Amino acid sequence: MNKINLWIILISSLALFAFCAPDQATGEEPYHDLEVTEIKIVPDKPAFNMECEISVKVKYTGEESLTDMTGLNSYSYDFKNFDLDSTELPSITPAAPLISGASVYYKFSGYFQELGESALFFKANNGEDLTEARMSNNDLRVKVEVVPANDLKVAGIDIKPTDIVVNQPLIITVTVKNTGLRDIITNIGLNPFAYDFPDFNESDCVIPSISLSNKIEPNQTTEFIFKGEFTALGAKELEFTIDSENRLKEANENDNTLDKKITVGAGDITDLAVDSIVLTKNEEELLAGDELTVTVNIKNKSNYSVTAADGLFERNYNYASGGDYRFSFDGFTVESLTLDEYPSPDNPWAAGAIFRYMFYGQAAKAGQGNIYFDIDIHNVLSESDEENNSLSLPFKVFATRAELDDFGILNPYCNHKSSSSLLIGWETDKITSGRVLLKEAGFGAYDRYLLKLGYDNWPASNGASKHSVVFTGLEPGTTFRYYIKAGKNEVEKETDIIECSTPPDDELHIIAGPIISPDHSEMQASFSWATDLLSRGQVYYKKADSEEYQKSTIGELSNQHKIIIADLEEGFYDYYVYGASEAGTQISSEPSTFRISSSLAEEADAPAENNDEEITDENSVNIRPVRDQAMYENLRGKIMLTVEKNGEAYYVHPNNENIY
Repeated sequence: MNKINLWIILISSLALFAFCAPDQATGEEPYHDLEVTEIKIVPDKPAFNMECEISVKVKYTGEESLTDMTGLNSYSYDFKNFDLDSTELPSITPAAPLISGASVYYKFSGYFQELGESALFFKANNGEDLTEARMSNNDLRVKVEVVPANDLKVAGIDIKPTDIVVNQPLIITVTVKNTGLRDIITNIGLNPFAYDFPDFNESDCVIPSISLSNKIEPNQTTEFIFKGEFTALGAKELEFTIDSENRLKEANENDNTLDKKITVGAGDITDLAVDSIVLTKNEEELLAGDELTVTVNIKNKSNYSVTAADGLFERNYNYASGGDYRFSFDGFTVESLTLDEYPSPDNPWAAGAIFRYMFYGQAAKAGQGNIYFDIDIHNVLSESDEENNSLSLPFKVFATRAELDDFGILNPYCNHKSSSSLLIGWETDKITSGRVLLKEAGFGAYDRYLLKLGYDNWPASNGASKHSVVFTGLEPGTTFRYYIKAGKNEVEKETDIIECSTPPDDELHIIAGPIISPDHSEMQASFSWATDLLSRGQVYYKKADSEEYQKSTIGELSNQHKIIIADLEEGFYDYYVYGASEAGTQISSEPSTFRISSSLAEEADAPAENNDEEITDENSVNIRPVRDQAMYENLRGKIMLTVEKNGEAYYVHPNNENIY
């Protein structure tokens, strides 16, 4: 290749290089901008001579990220009255660049040395090391209020007791809180103080003594305590001021005074009563030697809180003598005594509350015993009721467990649930467990009948004094024999054999009543009736001139029904009773009427001649109490026809010992 060609190639290459290389001679730089967006002080109102932090936020915007501190390490600031302790600068490196839109922070820690307003100034890129699109947003100036580090606040005025009574000892407690930022280590600010408690006779005052060893830390409190009593009735306004001479520079001077409005009452009803005597065991179920606690509860029935122990003192701890009470515990040996803290202004005994004496000991011997306790025996107190200062509690101690557990089986009964089911019930005079054994009258052994019924065990009732069990799957129209076996611990008892029978079918009948008993003075009426099957009863009733009946319902199954309908208006009413058995059968009585009248109530209040029979209303029946108990036991639950007067039928109620 000749030299001419080489030069042509060289010139072409240089021309191409010149065309493709960037323009370095234009003088244009990439876009950069730093903006000081915030100067923040923590706390926002810094305290005089207390450490705080000034944080400066600088935002970067640019075409490319910053990879060093150019423009950021050249800054200036002027923080007036600020004593700088330390500085924390941002750190920008190639490994941790500052991207466009992000911000960095400068942090300065230190103390403000003067109270009041101070100006803060900061400027970024002070030496203009970084070429920026604009420089006008590189600085920021703010103002900050420097406040005292100390602050006291009267946080509350409390009175014990809260029901304030004239001439009653009480305590006024004023709570002062350190709401400042530093410990209170001297009495400056706490003393002097000022207070105005009208008509308050002060007997003692406790003022806090503050020192380095007894300081009040921020958010902690101290108390001023005033003891005494108010000498006059009526409304009062209590006022307390802390740092009354403004010796302490405080962040807030507006919360140094607090007012409280109260009313001083008469407290004219004084009454202590022996409210109850309670044993740790049932007083009817004690064994000789049982360890017991006898608690005597004294109730404050005054209309104010009691703040003194008058009438309550146990002065010499000689249990049965001395002090303001006396007692006798016949059959109980006292071994020790504790009692509640005596009432005082600091421990008021509120109206309606209980003060307790607790005697510890044991039931000494078998037999009948009695606990007697009498309070305020010297009549220290002038009480509205002197008759409630004493109380007695009889108790019984058994010699053996068998004697203690002895019981009786009472009032066995048999009710029809349906033609194939019976409800058998009974009572015991103590908590017992029991079961019922039943068989058809002509059947052999009870256990064989249990298998015939397909039962695993005889129906039982456990841990009660009122018992009932249900037998199902029985033959209709059949006579049965049953007896009840009951037990308590080792004591077991059983009844004689009792007969009952299932109905021939599930048809429901009203066998007595309905009896209507209007109560004209109370504007209500009582409805009573009996059914042969257990059923749920209802009364349908309406005013005679109304079209629709209302109803009142008994939810429980029973064969003795009673419903009282109250809030009736005067007038005549139509009614009938309704029953529904579990077997799905129903019965309704024939419709009848009754009357509610206030004039009849006035007539009933008028004097009347004595009459052995109680005639309740023209639609009611005669009611007689039982006079022959043996006859009642044989006939209760049955209907008797008599030849008296017009040949009435009498129904012998099974439970209330009345004949209708």
